[in-house]
Amino acid sequence: MKNIILLTFLVLCFSCSQYSSKTRSKVWHNFNAKYNAYLQAKDKLKVAELLINSQHKDNYSEIIPILVPLDSIAAKGVSAELDAVIKKSSLIAEKHQNSKYLGDSYNLIGKARLYKGDYINAIETFKYVNSEATEEDQKHAAMVLLMRAYQEAGDESTALRVAEVLKEQDLNKENRKDFYLVKAYVHQLRNEYQVSSAILEEALPLMKKGEQKARVHFAAGQMYDKLGDIRNASTHYRAVLKNKPPYDLAFYSQLNKMMFSPGSSMQQTFTKLSKDRKNLDLLDKLYFSMALIEEKNGNLTKAVEYLQKATKATGQGNQNVAMAYLKLGDINYFRIQNYEKSKAYYDSALVILPPNSKEFAKIADRKRALDDFSIQINKLRTEDSLQRMSKMTDEALDTYLTENIKRNLDKEKATIEAAKKASQASANLSAKIGGAAAGDPANNWYLYNENALMTGRIEFTQKWGQRKNEDNWRRNIKDNLSFVNIQPNATDSLNTAATPDTENDDNKIDQLKKEIIAKIPKTEKDLLESQKRQEEAYFNLGKIYKLYLLENQNSIDSFEKLLKLNPQTEYAAESIYYLYLLTDGTPKQDFWKNELIEKYPKSYFARRINRGNENLSNDDESKAKEIYANAYSDYEKGNSQGALNTIEEALKKYPGSQLEDKFAFLKILIFSKTQSKDNYLAALNEFLTSHTKSTLLPLAKEMKNALEPTKEENKF
Repeated sequence: MKNIILLTFLVLCFSCSQYSSKTRSKVWHNFNAKYNAYLQAKDKLKVAELLINSQHKDNYSEIIPILVPLDSIAAKGVSAELDAVIKKSSLIAEKHQNSKYLGDSYNLIGKARLYKGDYINAIETFKYVNSEATEEDQKHAAMVLLMRAYQEAGDESTALRVAEVLKEQDLNKENRKDFYLVKAYVHQLRNEYQVSSAILEEALPLMKKGEQKARVHFAAGQMYDKLGDIRNASTHYRAVLKNKPPYDLAFYSQLNKMMFSPGSSMQQTFTKLSKDRKNLDLLDKLYFSMALIEEKNGNLTKAVEYLQKATKATGQGNQNVAMAYLKLGDINYFRIQNYEKSKAYYDSALVILPPNSKEFAKIADRKRALDDFSIQINKLRTEDSLQRMSKMTDEALDTYLTENIKRNLDKEKATIEAAKKASQASANLSAKIGGAAAGDPANNWYLYNENALMTGRIEFTQKWGQRKNEDNWRRNIKDNLSFVNIQPNATDSLNTAATPDTENDDNKIDQLKKEIIAKIPKTEKDLLESQKRQEEAYFNLGKIYKLYLLENQNSIDSFEKLLKLNPQTEYAAESIYYLYLLTDGTPKQDFWKNELIEKYPKSYFARRINRGNENLSNDDESKAKEIYANAYSDYEKGNSQGALNTIEEALKKYPGSQLEDKFAFLKILIFSKTQSKDNYLAALNEFLTSHTKSTLLPLAKEMKNALEPTKEENKF
């Protein structure tokens, strides 16, 4: 009997070979492939996908990707599941070659490799299915996945070529849906929003209700919004709410839809969202969106008010606070043109933003220009205030300083008191909204409260700037005074700071008065030095306005104030040249051109105007080189006057030559031996301002520094 059973089993096994084309064999292998491998591998892949998607956090302030981007780092957390997918699916290839699930199993293997970031092997797997599978639907599925693999590998052009082939195929509903989603995703990544959104209109009817469909509606709404198609954007935002979205996606859909609503409807939605306790962690984004609406409507005051609320609201993280500060900086920079406030807001944003964020580098560059702007403005105000105070009587000066310093000390005390109240309010809020118990130090002590710490860092930077960890760090009055608001008879207070509260107020006032009085110019020499610092500040401001802030009229005003302050300033020639450029197309341009040529005919800037935009020919450059060689030869032989005459002739005949900086430097060397110190210094200064890209610039700076005695030498 046992032999009969064994014989029967062997007959069945041989008749069910995985290479057999018999119906009984196929049925047996299909059954085993499906339940012993394919379904288990498919379930493992679903678990891995859910875990990977749960780790992804969308930035709703930007257009979210249609498909969740693949992240090989996130995939490491589900490597066990992905390995199980590959192992189970490989059983079908090993033991069930005649199964109808063979192509599907290879597609699962390819998807697992794709999630792991193994793009090369994933691509090869999908190519194999496309060429060897017997089922057309499996081939089409492999080609859709191949398109995704090429896109993730950064080869978008090949991905689109695959799409062109797929477009001609007769796809089933599932494959057509996936094809549309992947193709729309590729175009979205190329910022081709019109094409991408049009493809999504084809994909959405093929999708079932659920989170993925809600996500696609939201992405479509954002792209239509970007294209200015408000009607379609609003339609898709409403559709998000009908597809069982996660809470954050539903909130942001309502928020974005609110931006297209009429005034009364918008306000109702805002009120409803702001009062919902579930939105407590989203208040910063809610205020930010309201600010955008108000800015769009031209109500900048209200926009700024909402943005300031956004920086203080309980939120989901530092990113939203940083975006609010960036927006405040942009409004003050571009719209209001209050550059000092703009700088303060950018400072706050940079404290929070990670250095690798795309906004960081752009804002850091802009902030560097604003830092320089702030330095020059403060220098002007400082020198102006010091000069005004130098004209006061001792009695009037003492009264003025006492009143201003006392007013500032009172303001600082009020600021410290307000900070204490804000810290206490933050602790009370933490106790109300949960977390640790109300009596827990984490709710009450400032250093345990992350929100309070972040707010404190930002407020400190706004008020004091970047300060070293040292005694008396609050002192603004050190080597460089910052008299931002000192104006006789002005109501604004002196921009000084108090010393520690333990000192007597009278002692503080006396100490600060002494420090200020020490800076006031008392002699004619002191006054000239103060005016020279003013000239430099006006000149630098003029350049910043023109080159960085693109404020031509303010640039013109700065240069004209400089020339009015001192027509003979060392910056005169370059300032007139800038005025010539700034007044292009106006009758004033001829005036500045004549002024430059008449007063500074030998200057580099006059030569630039005379030369125009034409470059010297190769023949003229060769002649200039010959003349330079002759001039240098005369200089070496001690024929200084002959060399100087040759240089002047060359500069006049060949303006703008490649050797122009060398001619000018040789002139300086001659002046060092034949001219007075003042003429030598003037030639050095002209070289430093005219030839900023010359390789001889460092040497010229050293020569100028050698003329200026150190502080110790001055004392001696």
